[in-house]
Parts: sequence; structure tokens; C-alpha cells
Amino acid sequence: MNLSAEKMWQDYLSKNNITDTTLTYDSWHFCDNEKDAIDLVNLVLIKKKTGTCSLLETYTLEDIIMPHINQYSVITDFYGEAKCIVRTINIDIVAYNMVSADFAFKEGEGDQSLAYWRDVHWKYFENYLKPFNKTMTEGALLVCEEFELIHH
Repeated sequence: MNLSAEKMWQDYLSKNNITDTTLTYDSWHFCDNEKDAIDLVNLVLIKKKTGTCSLLETYTLEDIIMPHINQYSVITDFYGEAKCIVRTINIDIVAYNMVSADFAFKEGEGDQSLAYWRDVHWKYFENYLKPFNKTMTEGALLVCEEFELIHH
């Protein structure tokens, strides 16, 4: 259990007088390196980043549960220090080559263009798949998640 995430979660519940003991949260950070993890959570904190995506295949390869609507997530820095809580408001499964300019904008990265999004995400997914001896394709399915910042 991540104590920093649990403390932030309990603070959120307390400040909002939430007593529903069935509510749960996931805890994670963006990307696979310290700089990007920090940069992206900072974009969430200023409400510039309201979306993220992952390869659908990730959930099978890593045996993890897919995000779902109304999921709460404590987003941390690269080292597990809680930075904020978001709630998932939409999920779409979309082929890489069908991701919209609107979704790329919601990701909040770079100049927020689709061209920037495609370049950065292609490289990221290509590197992610290498250890699994898999290659990135234009038709690779992505889990495109939109969220709202609810606590920081």
C-alpha cells in the first residue's frame, strides 16, 4: 500500500464528508521516467491535461485491470508521492490511427496537436512493446481515458 496515496485518499473522503466504505481508488504515475511523470502530473494540476491513453494490450501483458468510468485514481510522481486525485469520466477504445485531434488536445502535451501526440505516443508505445517482442501498428487499440481533477 502506498501510504502517501492512502493519506491523500483519506483526506479527500474526510474533506468531502464521504462515508461510503465501498469506494476504492487506484494509484499510479504517468510514463516510465521521472521527468515525464512529473511534467504530466503538473499538467493535470493546472487542468491542461484531462486525458490519457494506454495500449489495450497493456492490461493483458501486465495482468492489470482496465480503467472504468467513475474510477478514482491517485496520481503520484515517479516515486509514489501523491499529487492529486482524478475521477474517470469517459473511456473509449480507439485504434491509434483513429485518435482524434480533440483527444490529443485533452492529453495536454506539447503543442496539443494531433501530430505531436502521434509522434510522442508512437515512440512511447514502440519502446513499451520491445521487451515483449511486439511491434507497434497503426491499428493498435488504445484505451483513451478522460478524467476530471477532483482533489489536490
